Amino acid sequence: MKDNSIALVIGTDKESNKDLQTLLQRYLFQVAIATSGAQAMELLSSNKNTKFVLLDLFLPDTYGIELCKNIRERCPGVPILFVSKITDPTEIVLCFEAGADDYVEIPFNQHVLMARIKAKLRDRNAMNTQYAITGSVNIEDININSYNQIQFGKWIYYPRKSLVTHPDHAEIYLTDKEGTLLKMLLSDPSKTFMREEIASYLNLNIQESMIRDVNIHVHRLRNKLTQGHNSNSPIKAVRSQGYTLDSYLTYIYDGKEVSFL
Repeated sequence: MKDNSIALVIGTDKESNKDLQTLLQRYLFQVAIATSGAQAMELLSSNKNTKFVLLDLFLPDTYGIELCKNIRERCPGVPILFVSKITDPTEIVLCFEAGADDYVEIPFNQHVLMARIKAKLRDRNAMNTQYAITGSVNIEDININSYNQIQFGKWIYYPRKSLVTHPDHAEIYLTDKEGTLLKMLLSDPSKTFMREEIASYLNLNIQESMIRDVNIHVHRLRNKLTQGHNSNSPIKAVRSQGYTLDSYLTYIYDGKEVSFL
């Protein structure tokens, strides 16, 4: 995120806290961790930009359900999601009755958890303008060349300079084909672009070698963006179809966020 949003993680399991912190930082959230109810309430008081809360049921000084009630009373517009190993249906129902927005069992799928978080943020933004994002862009209105900069995950793309920056890499300058391909993908991050579409957009010859040529261009762009660590690439292959951008990244066009989960 670009607005210094804080994600508050409350729990005593060091391994779970670390996993959640690593995941949320990947999506550009600042993370505060509390290991008790008292510490959690102190952090909420000092961090007015708390975007959402991830809460475990068992804490040393209070029960998670009671803490959830307190947080909901103090911060009615902040989404609260329980993330816990408890699977008892009665306990889960009590969490919702205490004001929780969702309940996610451990172990969890990271993509599913992020989808749930973003869904709850959208719901709260719609209900409470105090927590609404500054501005938003409809996918239909995206014209890449009209933006000065586009952030996708940790990458920032400057369309008019064919330049990409990343905090862990040197400046990345794109060739014409690489820039064209990235613009295409950014024009609709929710879409899977078929290889035939990509070939046409890149002015490649529609022939037997088309798939290979498209794959080569995508590989080169991936390699540049990740400096050779393609497992971290924001460009994802969709089997038997084509390519898309990672839909679980945050996309910000000149300071305005696009959400399409």
